[in-house]
Amino acid sequence: MRVAGTNKQDDHRWALWSTFSVAGESTGYQLLVDGYQEESTMGDILVRQHNFSGMKFSTMDRDNDIKSGGSCAQDEDHRGGWWYSRCSYLYPTDLHSYLGTWYWTPDVKGDYVHLQQLQIMTRPQNFPTCQE
Repeated sequence: MRVAGTNKQDDHRWALWSTFSVAGESTGYQLLVDGYQEESTMGDILVRQHNFSGMKFSTMDRDNDIKSGGSCAQDEDHRGGWWYSRCSYLYPTDLHSYLGTWYWTPDVKGDYVHLQQLQIMTRPQNFPTCQE
């Protein structure tokens, strides 16, 4: 799985994980993300920031997060489906499209960085690649 982002200063970065899967409906579409690749230029925003791995998918009508006293998917600042653990600053499906991360730089929890763009890309592990 690859995530690419651009901050408000037009700085482009990416992160790569070797393992990504979404289980079926019976498990609440549980997410598995692991194997952050050290050559990534963006920090580990999916596991280290709020550890979305192992979370079930939450929607406005299905609260699967671990927030007590409410639902992140229904929260005024979020309002959209995602694999929330606690409510986070990474919610690409929200109505307001607030995007950001504390881990813009690998292995550094720095200042919060607002993102203007986020792409999430997946492909099968046995996907053919171009050979030179």
